[in-house]
This record gives sequence, structure tokens and C-alpha cells, in this order.
Amino acid sequence: MISEKTFISLDKESKAVWICHACKNRQPKSDNQNTPIRGNTMYSEGCMEKETEELASNLNVKVRAKSNRREVSPLPATIEEIGDLLDNKLSNPSPIFRKLRWTILEDIKAIISQD
Repeated sequence: MISEKTFISLDKESKAVWICHACKNRQPKSDNQNTPIRGNTMYSEGCMEKETEELASNLNVKVRAKSNRREVSPLPATIEEIGDLLDNKLSNPSPIFRKLRWTILEDIKAIISQD
């Protein structure tokens, strides 16, 4: 930061090239034209067209073949069907499995009652 007194004491040439700190902070710090991340910021129409063509050639687009099969969603299961399924899967009389079964059934009932 330069004081007003110091600025007044500068010669004409120094004052002509002096830039305030706020303006200087807005200017790029250095030339970064050769960085791989940032390209040339000064585009002409020809450059833009060339870059667009290069980007388009780098795209990998694969179109899936349409399936003749229709998507069929399964019918919603009833609480009893889910309970029977759980009974079959968790037939072990272990207290852990009974607690798990009860918790899952309660969660399913809560979800179904929300619909």
C-alpha cells in the first residue's frame, strides 16, 4: 500500500505507470498460455471451431440397441407373502433371528401404511 504523501512525491513517469492495489489484484499474475489445464483465452472463430471439432472427436458415445422386451414391474407383495418369505428364510429359532424378523415386519408394515 502506498500512502498519498508517497504517491505525490513520485515523479511523472512513476505516476504514469503506477497501478493501485485493487486494480493490480484483478490482473493475471503471469502468462499461463502453455498450461495444460487452461487453454488460450483469446479465441478467434477458427480456433473455436477447431476446438469444438476436437472435443466432438474425443467423445465416446455408444447407443444401446432397443430391446423388444417390455419392462414388466412385479406385482406388489402383501404383508402375508413377505411374512411367509421371512418365515422360510429365517426359520432358525434363534432369538436374534426372531428379533430381526419382527423388526423387518414392523418396518414393512410402516412403509406399506405410508402408501
